[in-house]
Amino acid sequence: MTLNPYIFAAEIDGTPYLLPFGQGIADHLRGIRTNESGRLLWEGLCRGEDRPALLRRLCDFYEAGPEEEGILSEDLEGFLNLLKSHGLLKEDDAEKSFPSSSAFDFPCRFAQIGPLTLALRIPDAVFDPYFSAFELSREKALSPESADLCLEFFPGRPMRYTAGKILARNEEMLIADTVEDYLFLPRQGDYVHELRVSKDASQAFLFGQFRESEKACPEEIFHMIRFAFLMTAQQHDLCVVHSASLLHEGKALLFSGHSGAGKSTHTKLWQEQFHSPLLNGDLNLLGMEKGQPMCYGLPWCGTSEIYTVQNYPLGGVVFLRQAPFNRVSRLSPDQEALSLAQRMITPAWTREQAQKNLELAEILTAKIRVFQLECTKDPEAAEVMRRAIEG
Repeated sequence: MTLNPYIFAAEIDGTPYLLPFGQGIADHLRGIRTNESGRLLWEGLCRGEDRPALLRRLCDFYEAGPEEEGILSEDLEGFLNLLKSHGLLKEDDAEKSFPSSSAFDFPCRFAQIGPLTLALRIPDAVFDPYFSAFELSREKALSPESADLCLEFFPGRPMRYTAGKILARNEEMLIADTVEDYLFLPRQGDYVHELRVSKDASQAFLFGQFRESEKACPEEIFHMIRFAFLMTAQQHDLCVVHSASLLHEGKALLFSGHSGAGKSTHTKLWQEQFHSPLLNGDLNLLGMEKGQPMCYGLPWCGTSEIYTVQNYPLGGVVFLRQAPFNRVSRLSPDQEALSLAQRMITPAWTREQAQKNLELAEILTAKIRVFQLECTKDPEAAEVMRRAIEG
């Protein structure tokens, strides 16, 4: 059982009450006038006691015998039901299971992205253009509960709102840590109201408007799903790096740098000069598989529209910097790991998350070659980089 965090116990002229504050007031929760038994049970609930412990608390207080235990048990259930009916208490399993259907009855379809399986109950107009290439066949489809991430889209706004500690915010998004989950509130866009992701990142609920006729709507929903995916990936020791990638000698080669550093320009030079297949124009999913660094296909690719469903061993990472010359250098091991961690878009809202990203960056960079390329936009830059890699 979980208490609503926006309720406090108070006394008014000696009479005990349970009253809302903060978000509880915003949610129009009603206060409850209670009695000595209610005060006693509320204290037990605040201590995390279950039903048997609460009943023992009542029996001990009233020195009740076995013949009176049944009456007190009924009183206990009546009090718990009163709290639940007023939104002050909910069972731990409530709102936790993956819903079997929504108001629009969107089908549950499955996608495989790298080692992760996704159960997505979203409009076909969102799934088909963005996830169909990753869709699992009927023979390989799992139950929603066995997927690494179960996400459902709900048309409309949530029945109730939650508040919490702000972890990060910018002009695009506000992210908060609530008692129950992580809350994402977009500050731009017209269709998505909010996204809730469970603390273990196994479930997500996305609330918004769905207008199939408006092209921006499916796109906005698709990009919002990415935030839930990033959290799930981190839970499975995976990270997403802001980078463009291509295939070289059977391995993925990533080019990363700050906005405007030229990752798209440089990979295009490789494609034109060496016919290197491009893998993803903006984001890459990295992880370890049987001791081998891997780069996994990812549907999110920025505005490049360049992505692959294939997975490849990770061969190396090149960090780009604009310069009036073309020069390749190596970084120290600590700078390699730090540079890779700084290019991740994987959550780093808490110290623990940031530390986990650093640890994964150290593991990856210890297994691959990492370069820094100071370069122009000339074709020579690609040739200089290729010679360094092959040398």
